[in-house]
Amino acid sequence: MASKIGIKLADGTFFPILDEDALSEQSLELTTVRDDQESVQINLFKQVDGAEPEYIGSLIVEDISTGRAGDPTINLKIKLDEEKNLSAEAVDEGSGSHQSLRVSLKNLDEASLEGMDFDFASLDSSSGFTSGDDDYFIKESDDLSFDESLESQADSQLYDNEEKPEKKKKMPLWLIIIIIILCITALVFAILLLTKKMPFADKDKIASAPEKVEQVQEPKKDVNATTSNVPKENAAEKAAAEAKRKAEEEAKQKAEAKKKAEEEAKQKAEAEAKKKAEEEAKQKAEAKKKAETQQKSNTNSNGAVRYKIKWGDTLWDLSETYYKTPWLYKKIADYNKIKNPNLIIAGTYIDIPPK
Repeated sequence: MASKIGIKLADGTFFPILDEDALSEQSLELTTVRDDQESVQINLFKQVDGAEPEYIGSLIVEDISTGRAGDPTINLKIKLDEEKNLSAEAVDEGSGSHQSLRVSLKNLDEASLEGMDFDFASLDSSSGFTSGDDDYFIKESDDLSFDESLESQADSQLYDNEEKPEKKKKMPLWLIIIIIILCITALVFAILLLTKKMPFADKDKIASAPEKVEQVQEPKKDVNATTSNVPKENAAEKAAAEAKRKAEEEAKQKAEAKKKAEEEAKQKAEAEAKKKAEEEAKQKAEAKKKAETQQKSNTNSNGAVRYKIKWGDTLWDLSETYYKTPWLYKKIADYNKIKNPNLIIAGTYIDIPPK
C-alpha cells in the first residue's frame, strides 16, 4: 500500500512531494501571486493508492516580505523520519518569518480525523483552490521524481487563501512593564514574609530567652542597691541646687551693686560738672561786672574810657574790643595824639573816646 505526502494544486490535483514508506527530505520554493501579499497558507495532504487525499495539517506564514507578485521566496522543507513523524517548515527568506509543523502519521487515522471540527470539502472551498485567487506559486522544484504532467503543473497556482488569518494582537509595551513591576513587587513581598516566618528566627528568639530572664533578674538587685543611695543622691542634688542658687543671688547682688555704683558715679560727675559750670559762669559774670564797674570808674567827663596799655596790646585790638570793629584804631590814635599807631608803650595810659 503506497502512500505519498504532498500538497494540492489549484485544480484539485494532488501534488506528491515524498513517499511515506521512504526516509527522505525534500524542499520546494514557493512565491506569492499578488502584489504586497502579507501571508500564505500551505495545506499538507496524504494520499493512499490514488484515493482521495487526507488532510494532515497547515502551515501559515505571516508578515512575509511584501513586494511585487513573484518576488518573495518561501522555502518549504518536508522530512519524514523512521518513526513516521512528519516535520514541515516554511520560511520566508526575505523577512525570516517561519512556521513549522510536526505530525505523527501513525496516530493519524480516520478516527482522529472524524473528531476534527472541520471537513475536507469546506477546507477545499475555503482555502480557495481556484486558479484566479491563489496565495502562491511553486517557484522551483529540487530534483523531485514525479511525472512530467505533474512537473508541468508545478508552475500553476496553488492554495488560494481568501480568508487571511487574523494577525495576533501584540500586548502593549506599557502593559508589559506594569505586569513586570507587579511581579517584582509581589516577589519581594513574598520574600519578606518568608524571612519573617523562617524557623531559625524562632530558634534565635528561644535561645535569647534565658538572656532576657537574666537581664530582668539583674536589675532587681540594682534596684535594691540603689534604694539605699537615694537619700545621698537627693542630698547631693539639694546641695548643688542650693550652691547654684546662692551663686546666682551673689551674682545678682554684685550686678546690682555695680549698677548702683555706676549710677552714683554718673550723678556725682554730673553734679561736679554742673557745679563747675555754675562757678565758671559766676566768675565770668563777676569779671564782666568788675570790668563794667572799672570801665565806669575810668570814664571821664567826655565819655572817654581811661585804659592802661598791657604788654601785647594793639590799637587794632582795642578798637575791636570797644568799638566792635578794628577799623576805628586811627580814631584812638588821633584822640591820644599818637603819631605811629603801631608803636604804643606798655604801662602807659590812653583814653578811648566814645564811638
